[in-house]
Amino acid sequence: RVHGGNLNSLGMSSADEISSLEKMSFGKKFESKKHLPLFVEGVSVSGCEQTDPEFLKAHFGRVFHTKTLSDLIEVLSESSQRLSSYDVFQDMSIKCIAGSAPGKAAVEIKVVEAKRTTLSTSTYLQAGKGTMEATLSHKNVFGRFESLDFSGSLGNDASNSINVTFSKPDVKLSGIDVTTQLFHGTTVNQILQSHHLRNSGLLVKLSSSRSNTTHNLTLKQEIRDIINIAPTASTQVHAAGGLSTKSSIEYSIVRDTTDAALPTKGSLLKLSNELAHTPLGLFAKIHSNAQFFAKPLPDKDLVFSLSTSFGFAKTLSGGAIHISDRFLLGGPESLRGFTVNTVGPTAPRTEGKENQNDVIGGNLFATIRANLSVPFSENWLSSVGARAHAYVDAGNLIQTQTNFVADLQHFANTSRAAAGVGLVFPIAGGRFELNTCLPLSQQLSDRPCCWQFGFARKF
Repeated sequence: RVHGGNLNSLGMSSADEISSLEKMSFGKKFESKKHLPLFVEGVSVSGCEQTDPEFLKAHFGRVFHTKTLSDLIEVLSESSQRLSSYDVFQDMSIKCIAGSAPGKAAVEIKVVEAKRTTLSTSTYLQAGKGTMEATLSHKNVFGRFESLDFSGSLGNDASNSINVTFSKPDVKLSGIDVTTQLFHGTTVNQILQSHHLRNSGLLVKLSSSRSNTTHNLTLKQEIRDIINIAPTASTQVHAAGGLSTKSSIEYSIVRDTTDAALPTKGSLLKLSNELAHTPLGLFAKIHSNAQFFAKPLPDKDLVFSLSTSFGFAKTLSGGAIHISDRFLLGGPESLRGFTVNTVGPTAPRTEGKENQNDVIGGNLFATIRANLSVPFSENWLSSVGARAHAYVDAGNLIQTQTNFVADLQHFANTSRAAAGVGLVFPIAGGRFELNTCLPLSQQLSDRPCCWQFGFARKF
């Protein structure tokens, strides 16, 4: 919260400016004063018990470079917004007061620290599989906004994961957050891919955020092990079995101007590029997502959204792309109306029922999704923010060959599509959907569904 104090030295009365500053609008009087020279001569901090007060002061160091009242309010707003993302403070009040002379001001910061150690649990459903997650977090470890998290998950199909994550935000006041994570997990792919995937490794991520835009650079080293291969698995799965290593570097940029967990306006854009090396060779990956939200009728609560995604992976050294590095498609998060991760290339199993194949993924996909949603009137669904929606999804995933024109024709001829209606609920980190589905276009190897429910992230 940004408050106005006694600004008589600026020719402004404190009684008028306290309320207008709280609303982040100074009215006509501010408009006449906002560009006048202003010098910040000091920053004071109170309420710090675990937090290093000098570090908190330094976090607001940019105020000493402001030249006007307008500049000062903008810097204070950006700095406090960034601090709120660290979940270190339960409350923070920022007060601008008159300085020792006209044209000078000081900043007073009062904080109430949040609980340092927390335990959170959650459960979610995806493709009929349940997963339970738990995270133990310790915030502000050394008094400079660091966090140490221990997290784990367990699925009813025996999939599991354990992660230890240490985050150091705003390293040396550079605006760069550094995250280091040790991870280990097992993904059970027995039904769709006739094997289990075990992977362990280390990642280091550098992040920088400003004005709704986040840049990420991730370095990752991991060991993958394809185990418990079914005797009836396809030859492609058997060939991929055993240990393999992967070294990768990935850059991504995310811009989010949406207004809510279930947005009614704005856009959500992401572009990521990955360069990786495995025993099969060097390959590159590009993956993009774009979501746009708007109200077609300004006086109504009807919301229209359009989402597109695209991904392409290509080997750079003449080898193949490991089965664990290929794209998968299908489910509420990518292509509704089809079972999660079942759309695209498959390989026949050596034994089993007819058309019972292993999903082996592809290197080129694209989707487009249109959606209309409307909130409920006064009832329990409206109280939890649920909306009713109707959708149409279309897309495809293929493994490209050497002929570009033939690949495009194959992509178009084998595209999938589905439509339906359902309910969508906002939840932490994304949304939960309960849908009826009507596949409009499908292939013999697909696993379409008439009912579908599951969790979908923002991306």
